[in-house]
Amino acid sequence: MKEDYSLDESIPIALKRYYVVEDVNRAAEGFSQTWWPHLLRLKLKTLVDAQEFRDIIGDATTTGSVANYMSTYNREKTISDQLVAQAEVDSPKAGFNYKQYYVAPMTATSQNTAAQNRLTIAVNVRYYNNTDPEKDFEQRFSFYFDYGANEQLTGSTLDTALDEIFTRLTQDIFNASLTDW
Repeated sequence: MKEDYSLDESIPIALKRYYVVEDVNRAAEGFSQTWWPHLLRLKLKTLVDAQEFRDIIGDATTTGSVANYMSTYNREKTISDQLVAQAEVDSPKAGFNYKQYYVAPMTATSQNTAAQNRLTIAVNVRYYNNTDPEKDFEQRFSFYFDYGANEQLTGSTLDTALDEIFTRLTQDIFNASLTDW
């Protein structure tokens, strides 16, 4: 089907619209019982990019498919890429120092051994804001993970520690540099 009336009056052509037929019946209102109506009543719904229609419309990433025509995937990807490019121009990577990585005992037992250890990772970040130089800064960010002295800092303990530390460091750096845009 084509929609003749667009919300944008500058578009001179009819817009293509895709629908799925949900129900069909013969209209009988206003006609005698002996007259066989030739009118059909259709119930339609808009065709959307959903799993149930995947075999009909194809994949949004495939050029020439109906899903690609209907989808905003490529447009959104282009916009996202442009935003990232502009952010890199406005806030170039200035560098950081991650040499502060250490384990220290936190609590002691009665036998003068560590009951708990703390892994600390710190980074020194230099941030330059090209749009507002007053927001430039150089700051140290650090976070830690405590673990039992009887645990080894390997395997899942190390994975958990690094995940928690890097998540917090990323949030802190992001908040310090980009939250006041």
